Amino acid sequence: MISCKEAAELTSRRLDEPLSFQNRMALRFHVLMCSLCRTFAKQLAMIRHLSQVAGDFGPNSVIAAGSGMQKTLPPATKARLKGAISGKDWTL
Repeated sequence: MISCKEAAELTSRRLDEPLSFQNRMALRFHVLMCSLCRTFAKQLAMIRHLSQVAGDFGPNSVIAAGSGMQKTLPPATKARLKGAISGKDWTL
C-alpha cells in the first residue's frame, strides 16, 4: 500500500493529468482504507471547484446558492475570511 504522502501527491497530480492504471488503483485502495486521505481528496476537489468558480466570476464574487446570480462579498465577511486564512481566527 502507498503512504499518505504518496497518496496526497497522486491526488494532487490527478487533477492536472491522467494517472496510470497502477497509480489509480493504488490511490483508490489507499483512499478506501484511509479516512484522512479521503477527506484530503474531498477538500482538494472542493478547493479546485471553488477556485474555478472564483476565476469565472472575479476575485470578489460568489454565486448565491441555486440562483445563478453573482454577488460581492460584504466587507465584514472578507475580513473574517482573511483572518481565518491567516490563522488568526479559525472559528468563522
